[in-house]
Amino acid sequence: MNLALLLLIVWHNISGMTKQFQAKKNIELSEELMNYLISKKIKARPNYSYVIFVEGNDEFNRMNNKLVEGLIEEGRKVIRAEKTKNVRKRWIFTVVN
Repeated sequence: MNLALLLLIVWHNISGMTKQFQAKKNIELSEELMNYLISKKIKARPNYSYVIFVEGNDEFNRMNNKLVEGLIEEGRKVIRAEKTKNVRKRWIFTVVN
């Protein structure tokens, strides 16, 4: 998972919410996602960009949908990582392309 690249792309592709807020939210959630992957011993898929979505946060998700579209246009592989409210299944992973 290339977190630095993801954050750079996020910074340049956000409209609507402030770039600072969106970048901060993505950084916080990226750390939470990495901790989850490590604690569950889930291997991150190489050469994929993980884009985070949050159940119930429509504005954040709209912005990250734009990020996914941009990554796909660049020919990158994307995994959608959705944080849920379900404590038994905290994250859902979906290969986008």
